[in-house]
Amino acid sequence: DNAVHIIKTYDVVKESTTLTAGIVTKSVKDNSVRVQEAPVATNYKIIRLIGEGGFAKVYEGEYNGMRVAIKVYNTNDDKDFLKEYGVWFSLQVPEPHENIVKLITAGTSPRPYIIMELMKTSLAGKKFDEMTALSIILDVLRAVDFAHSRGIIHGDIKPSNILLNEFNRAKVGDWGLSKVVSSNTTTNVSMSILYAAPEQIMEDKEGFYTDVYSVCEVFYEILTGVPPFSGSIASVIGSKNEGRFRQLSSFDPSFSRYDGVISRCLSPDYKARPSVRELYNFFGGRFNESIAYSSRSFPLEAFVELVIYSVKEGNWDKALVYVDSILKRVNDPRVSEIKRLLEEERDNSIYSKDFVLSKVEVLRDIIISRRA
Repeated sequence: DNAVHIIKTYDVVKESTTLTAGIVTKSVKDNSVRVQEAPVATNYKIIRLIGEGGFAKVYEGEYNGMRVAIKVYNTNDDKDFLKEYGVWFSLQVPEPHENIVKLITAGTSPRPYIIMELMKTSLAGKKFDEMTALSIILDVLRAVDFAHSRGIIHGDIKPSNILLNEFNRAKVGDWGLSKVVSSNTTTNVSMSILYAAPEQIMEDKEGFYTDVYSVCEVFYEILTGVPPFSGSIASVIGSKNEGRFRQLSSFDPSFSRYDGVISRCLSPDYKARPSVRELYNFFGGRFNESIAYSSRSFPLEAFVELVIYSVKEGNWDKALVYVDSILKRVNDPRVSEIKRLLEEERDNSIYSKDFVLSKVEVLRDIIISRRA
């Protein structure tokens, strides 16, 4: 067309990362990220402020007939925008991950902004029952594991950066402090002290183990209602450096099963921490135990959770087994439609996991409405 396209360049990382498709590309030759400016989203409307941080404000708004979240950066300096958008976009290729907040569009005029899917709420200030807390933290670990597989550290995992949809599926957002890992990756002084790992605070360094530390802090908080570290900045830093915190078993004796792994996660020695995969397997085991226990009183609800968990794992055959178990107890055409969707996905792999989950999660409403 005859439009003038503005090309802006920002040297984001020196490591080899490929950001392909869309408006963000990375030059193999000079390691710079080039952003071809998207059309200005003149048809978005701000409705209300829903959050703000050091770099930007986030609003609820409307765009192309959709309710969305709009992140507007505080200044016209597009350095932070380009860095965040470049990393975040790379996590959307070839398709959005079901546990990472979905990007819709972005632009730089009149001020840099990112438009993304609108979620229901964040984890900030929330406490959940054990099974829900486990389900949420498994979602977070899936997102973190996916980012790590792309060589990306989030670097600022905390409750306010973990968002929930209407079915309590968690998605990780705010990738503004994320970075591509390297042998000398340094941290950003804007990270949150309360959820930062000791090496971020004291050594100005971070790695995949840093995200493990923060994820476990979040799990601790959503299970108990309080963070493992609190008080003045000096006392928080001191406790983190010494690994001093209240054991989960002191809140509830049944939580003793978590004491060992949480002590490892929150160790000031990052080499002692479990890997993301080890942590995922541990919490996955506890989640399945929790479902087995709940099935004694609420068998239908347990089958629903097993269907959702199996879909998240990509185990379509298991998901179908559990759907059949529901159909034996519930004669509802919506459940039969979900079974047909799962069969189609198993046989043809034509949908995104995010789409399939959005359909399967409706099972919760179906079962709740029957119980009411």
